[in-house]
Amino acid sequence: MALVWAVVIFVALGHLWIGYRRAAMRSWRQLGAALAVLLAGALVCQLIGEGKTGGYLAGIIGFMMMLLLLIAAGSLALGGLIRLGLEAAGRPRLTVVALPWWDLAVVGTFAALAIGFSAAE
Repeated sequence: MALVWAVVIFVALGHLWIGYRRAAMRSWRQLGAALAVLLAGALVCQLIGEGKTGGYLAGIIGFMMMLLLLIAAGSLALGGLIRLGLEAAGRPRLTVVALPWWDLAVVGTFAALAIGFSAAE
């Protein structure tokens, strides 16, 4: 059970960092695209899990992947809001080195893996 919580915390902190950095860089389109990918992936996982029939706890993996993607989307949005809140509170704007596109690739790969796990159940 500790491994499950470790995965949830790792996913939440990773997406919180991505949202914070994207908001600091003012990359609103990339932040919105990442959020849309996570929410669309959560919807697909929910639909896959809902469509499972038969067996004990059918569709539970799809539901768990949907929850994990929703946690990731919430963390991404919260990271951006934290950054905006700090700037509104008077914290000076930091110079941020531009992130390459790898963080968006990580978000997309994460959503694709979650959908794959949901479908493979």
